Amino acid sequence: MLTPPTRRQLLGRALATGGLGAGLLSVSAQAAPARTDAELVATLLGTELLATFVYGHLVHSSILSGDRQRLARHLLAHERAHAHALAVALHRLGGTPPAPLTSVSDADKLLAASTITGSLSQLRSADDAIRLLIHLEVALQRGYYVAVSGLQDTELQHTAAQILATEAQHSTTLIEALFPGDPVKAVPESFVEGNPGDGRV
Repeated sequence: MLTPPTRRQLLGRALATGGLGAGLLSVSAQAAPARTDAELVATLLGTELLATFVYGHLVHSSILSGDRQRLARHLLAHERAHAHALAVALHRLGGTPPAPLTSVSDADKLLAASTITGSLSQLRSADDAIRLLIHLEVALQRGYYVAVSGLQDTELQHTAAQILATEAQHSTTLIEALFPGDPVKAVPESFVEGNPGDGRV
C-alpha cells in the first residue's frame, strides 16, 4: 500500500524543491518528471489542503466581510469538494490523504515555497486577502494544468480538468471582486494554463 506523505514531509519537499509536491505548481508540463497517478493525486490533494486552510483561515478571520466573506465561504466549499474528490481517488489508488495543515506558519512556508505572492500572517487589508487568494488560485490552475498531461487514468484526467476549470472560475470571480466591471482584469488570458501573468493584480 502506498504510504502518503505526512504534513512534515510535504512541507520538506516543498521547501527543497521550491513548490508543493516536487514543484508541481511551478514546473512546466514539459519539464515535469514522470510520476505515477497516485503521486500526482497526492500532490494535488496537498495543494487543495493548502487552499482549504487559507480560505478557512480568511473566512474565520475579521479581514473579510460582507460580499467578500460570502464569496470566500462559497469558494471554500468548492475547495473542500475538490479535496474530498481527490481523497476518494487517492484511496482508490491505494493511498491515504496527507494530514491537513494546522498552522499559519506552515501554510506561509508552503505559499512561499510555491512562489505564491502573499502571506497569511502579513495581510493588512481585505484587498490583500483577495490578492492572496487570486495568486493561490492561479497556482492551483498551474498544478492541474501540469497534472492533466501526466495522469494516465481517464477518470482522473476528467476530474482534474473539471477542477482546473473551476479554479479558473474562482480566480475570475475574485478578480471581479477586486476590480468590479473590468473584464480585461477578470479574464486576462485567452487560455487557462496557470501562467504567472494570469490574474496579475
